[in-house]
Amino acid sequence: MSGQEHASVDLDTVENTRFIGPEFLVWLWFKSELFGSELEVEGFGTIEVWLDTQLVLESQIDSGERTTLKGMAPSGSPEALTAMKQGKMPIRARIQLNHGKLNFSFTFDAVSFAISNLKIPAVVEEGDEVFYERMLLVEQLDQIIGALYTEFLTLRVSPLWEGELAPAMRDWVQGETELTVRAYNGMLKRAGA
Repeated sequence: MSGQEHASVDLDTVENTRFIGPEFLVWLWFKSELFGSELEVEGFGTIEVWLDTQLVLESQIDSGERTTLKGMAPSGSPEALTAMKQGKMPIRARIQLNHGKLNFSFTFDAVSFAISNLKIPAVVEEGDEVFYERMLLVEQLDQIIGALYTEFLTLRVSPLWEGELAPAMRDWVQGETELTVRAYNGMLKRAGA
């Protein structure tokens, strides 16, 4: 395979998987609502995660059709779920993530799977150690997001996604959530088996 053919395969792969980021963001939103923002994350224990002061949803058919919500807890607004009912998916959100005494705040772009405007916990060291401490905090955030993404992918590639979780998420959008935390955890355990 020539380099040019390889590049087009990679671009095709990127184009064919663009839905994953927005689905991950919907799952994170759903899970934070289901669990009351306190999530058990493998390897990290309990963390708090919620969609914070900004949420952008975009039509899957017309990328020019967007809903931008700002303010306190826009994901809890009736407009957010109405946009989802209209077929819009979240493409960007301001996320607050707390792990113990560490508080992270960042904007997550679901399409490019990129983090921007990152605010990390206050650095307690001074001098040359500041850089290293900041990098360790960024690495810890990366590992937490990686653990969340691993859980999402475990469910996403499982038959349980289409059979149980996606229907529960659609019910949630309609305001009819019946999935319990216990049922979700059982589903995750079955998906990982």
